[in-house]
Amino acid sequence: MSYQVKSILSLFFVLMLIISLPICAADPPEDDSPTETQTVDDSTSESYKVLFEESQNETAYYKEQYEELYENGSTNISNKYITNIKNELTIANEQITVLNQSITKLQSTINYLSIGIFFTFGITLIEFLYVLRMKINNGKQSNDDDSSK
Repeated sequence: MSYQVKSILSLFFVLMLIISLPICAADPPEDDSPTETQTVDDSTSESYKVLFEESQNETAYYKEQYEELYENGSTNISNKYITNIKNELTIANEQITVLNQSITKLQSTINYLSIGIFFTFGITLIEFLYVLRMKINNGKQSNDDDSSK
């Protein structure tokens, strides 16, 4: 293949990357249930099952505590329950902090990827224009040589 064809192909692939980047970054569809074409990793499925069971257990625990307080007619929540709630909130805040750090790293990675894509696009465009100019100059030189003879 000629250099010009390679340049055009690389330009085409870079443009396809740029076009597909917003599509890949778009929000996932609301229905995340597996379909016939989707496959769910067994380990991921197991971890979701474990998380679901843990959340069910926690829900049952808090429901039991609420019913106990309601049956006793008590409107005061003991310090023990307040401490448990504070601990749960602390753990949730730590998880949110870790999640925010992960999101920040992902955003910086996307920024570097975007810079790389546009840099590659710029170089490819410069190469394409250079090859095009060389073709035009070669055509003019051959015309000048023919007219001088």
